[in-house]
Amino acid sequence: MAPVMQLFTNPASTTERLHLSVAEYDGARRPAAGGKPAGEGEEIEVIEMDFDDAPARIETGEIVDARTLLILLHLPHLNARCRDGMAKPHDTATGTT
Repeated sequence: MAPVMQLFTNPASTTERLHLSVAEYDGARRPAAGGKPAGEGEEIEVIEMDFDDAPARIETGEIVDARTLLILLHLPHLNARCRDGMAKPHDTATGTT
């Protein structure tokens, strides 16, 4: 997992800090449908999509989560850093590193 950025959601009213990262992903290695082993008490909906589909899903309002939008908007910058040898490359077509 590679850290991308840290930011405050609203520094004037809260100390909550988001830590956004990217990581290699293999859907075949998920332990359960929600991404976590059953019985851990956390319900997560995992949505898999091609990175090329993301802009259209943003346009239609299907993607509205600020964290997801920030990472998607940051990917071209991250890929440029990879070309400059500063980070591990990320293939936006396949979602692999």
